[in-house]
Amino acid sequence: MAEPATNAGAMRTDRPHDDRTPDDHAGVDAELARAIDQVLDAQAPDWTTAAGLIVARPVQLEALRIVADVAAGCRRLRADEGTQRPPPLFRWGTLEVREKIATGASAEVYRAHDPALGIDVALKLHRDGAHSPPAGRFLAEARHLARVRQRNIVGIYGAAVHDGRAGLWCEWIDGAALSDLLREQGALSAVEAAYVGIELCHALAALHAAGLLHADLKPGNVLRERGGRIVLVDLGAGGVAADAATAFDAYGTPDYLPAEVLAGAPRAPQHDLYSLGRLLQALLAGTPGAPLPDGVPTSLRSVLARATAAEPARRYARAADFERDLIGVLAGATGVAAPAAPRTTRPHAGWIAAVALVVAAIIAVAVASWNGSGAAWQTQLTLKRRTPAGEEALVDGASLATGDRLILELSSNEPSNVYVLNEDGNGALHVLFPLAGLALQNPLPSGTRVQLPGRDGVRELSWELSGDSPREEFLVVVAREPLASLEQRLARAPQAAFAPQRGVQRVAAQLPPTLRVEGAGLAAVLDDLAPRLADAGASRAVAFHFRRAEPR
Repeated sequence: MAEPATNAGAMRTDRPHDDRTPDDHAGVDAELARAIDQVLDAQAPDWTTAAGLIVARPVQLEALRIVADVAAGCRRLRADEGTQRPPPLFRWGTLEVREKIATGASAEVYRAHDPALGIDVALKLHRDGAHSPPAGRFLAEARHLARVRQRNIVGIYGAAVHDGRAGLWCEWIDGAALSDLLREQGALSAVEAAYVGIELCHALAALHAAGLLHADLKPGNVLRERGGRIVLVDLGAGGVAADAATAFDAYGTPDYLPAEVLAGAPRAPQHDLYSLGRLLQALLAGTPGAPLPDGVPTSLRSVLARATAAEPARRYARAADFERDLIGVLAGATGVAAPAAPRTTRPHAGWIAAVALVVAAIIAVAVASWNGSGAAWQTQLTLKRRTPAGEEALVDGASLATGDRLILELSSNEPSNVYVLNEDGNGALHVLFPLAGLALQNPLPSGTRVQLPGRDGVRELSWELSGDSPREEFLVVVAREPLASLEQRLARAPQAAFAPQRGVQRVAAQLPPTLRVEGAGLAAVLDDLAPRLADAGASRAVAFHFRRAEPR
């Protein structure tokens, strides 16, 4: 639906921490609602900014990640249908090799297409050389990784030898290595580094539970996928822990290994955790071995000091303990307390309904696309700011100022009913569309691009921000059929009013008590609307969140 998308390589966030108390999770639920909106909108949520969710809503977050992965898979399959591709560079078995991505001492990595699966894959081909492990050991990497299925470990599809050359192929990660992002964008913040550490603790816990080691954990072997998923790759230096005494002594990157390993000690799972501590230090400092910057909080310094202690007995023995302390760092940074219930607690019923809505929308679009009917409902939304130079598409989280004039651009292949709401930081909710007196009314026409609020018969109108609220949030609901229950509720809410010279301006009225949403903002509105949207069949919702800046 919406045009603005998450930048695949961006790791910075300028969103300020809110001032919530440990018992106030309203902001966390707003983060969850925003992530649901993005999944529903075919965007990749930026999980690196979801610190509050990691701490306070781990069950809901994991459920939504699964839905996002399913949605991304559906979109990739549909996008590949009928795609015309140039001739491959060469073929390796059944794979059509498209481009070389990287060359290392022991392997070359290519982007290839698997016609049997209908997807692009990463192909790693063995290189013979003095510094290369034997081909048999190279193929063992695939067998080891194939034993583990976990979202933070790259998925292996197969391994073989073709034309005398050993290779393995795995899922294609649309993103970049942390080493590249460090070089291009600089060091990470404490919250970002803690997020990476938590994700890698999940990966290492899965490896260690399967009796495997990674043995070469470093920024170049960790990828950040579009949206923030952290993926551990390249088990070439590792393998079965029982073989550590004889197999791993020649492999690994010295900057990330403890002194006893460099002295020849057999590898153990605890050494992977040491390497993770060194990796996080490098992410915070910008390079391995550099001192941590002054802004790193004491809590994170203590965690990393324990992870990389010179004495092995002082270090973390389990990935779960490392993860627990990193979650504590996030809790301190965000002011959000972890729930008292265990991590297996069921999500709140409202969020189950909201996630169910996302799943239903994904399945409905997928079925309509795959059954060949061509009847899939397609909508696209873009929130824009009008400026003297023209129109500017707004990215979720951008800064707005008093006096800014906004429009919503929509296109759909079917007639659609649109509802636009605005809430400011004081909790006042207003209806921006539909409005009496506008030329445009529901249902909006199909097959053409329309701009809301439209005209009042003569003038081209816009919504103008007034007041001095620190934030502005907009909720847009699009439905194939009118939402009678929603319309009844909105009929009691204040509506935007026309201003003689400046288009449509939001009035400063207050919500009636029956409509006021205390604390949770549009997250609670979406929570309340989720069952109604699901009952309506074909409906979608997306929220936009903006900070307020000084007037332009």
